[in-house]
Amino acid sequence: MTDFKRRSYFVILRFLLCHFCGRGREIQQLHELLSSKGKVFLQGIAGIGKSELIKAYAEKFKKEYTKIIYFIYSGNLTKDIANLDFADDINSNESVKNRFSRHNNFLRRLKEDILIIVDNFNTTAGKDEALDVVMGYSCRIVFSTRCRFDDFFTMTLTEINDTDDLISMMGYFYSDADENRQCLEHIILAVHRHTFAVEFSALLLKIGLLGPNELLNCHDSIIQVTNYAVLLCDIGKPELGLSALRKLSRTVNDTSSDESTDYAVIQEAMGGIYLVIGNIANATSHFKKALAIYEKFSEQKQNSPLIKNKNFLTCTFRQESTSGNSFYPNKQNKNPHNET
Repeated sequence: MTDFKRRSYFVILRFLLCHFCGRGREIQQLHELLSSKGKVFLQGIAGIGKSELIKAYAEKFKKEYTKIIYFIYSGNLTKDIANLDFADDINSNESVKNRFSRHNNFLRRLKEDILIIVDNFNTTAGKDEALDVVMGYSCRIVFSTRCRFDDFFTMTLTEINDTDDLISMMGYFYSDADENRQCLEHIILAVHRHTFAVEFSALLLKIGLLGPNELLNCHDSIIQVTNYAVLLCDIGKPELGLSALRKLSRTVNDTSSDESTDYAVIQEAMGGIYLVIGNIANATSHFKKALAIYEKFSEQKQNSPLIKNKNFLTCTFRQESTSGNSFYPNKQNKNPHNET
């Protein structure tokens, strides 16, 4: 008899941020919609917190489900379903078509006590032929997506309105959040309450590169980098975005160095794009590069005269409204000791 290999919901929740806070109303709304509609597309812009909200929902309502199946959409639902780990998957040479057929026959028999989570389903209904098959399952299914699905039931996730929740999230990274609450509230407004931007701001404060007032005074770089990543992901062209950022990183390296904070900001933006398309390995790699640079400058903060120059610390991008969205870094003095 076909069955899943022994696993618990903890398999999918290992990436759940332990500082997840707020969103209680949205979690309850998602539960009510799944109970009544069975299938829900959780839609929102990149970095707004769709994936984490779904994982938080699974944690809160885990007792209502016999099993929770989770996978990150690879661009092909047929392959994703074929790649699910079943107990009777003993033939390693089985074709994707046959494996999908077996798995699909089993999934069609599942009832409402099973929840399937499809993360980062960033495509359109017509581009994946297996979507209609999956939508015919009797179990509950929730998709996280940046795309619109007008033919299916959609729940839109927007910014977190409760400032206390956002301050609490920042406090997980930045221990002096309560003492600097007034300034942090201004930072939250400056980045338009965007979840990823708020978290990124808190990370910068945590490593001590900038103080709250300094960060507020030069917040434009954070907004522009975040908006750049969001824009490219939202129009469904993450590879073009990554290509543009690679070129930009080479330019910064040519005019400054690959150890400058300008370079770190670009690495952070690339990590953000990889994160929202589900490439955790590449996202982690770019985030580590960025944080290594930030930490280096944090250590040198008291001794380096360059720290007084905010333009050296953060890369300021300007948006060209007449020719789409173009962003250019302020030029720095090139470090001749760094290779391209």
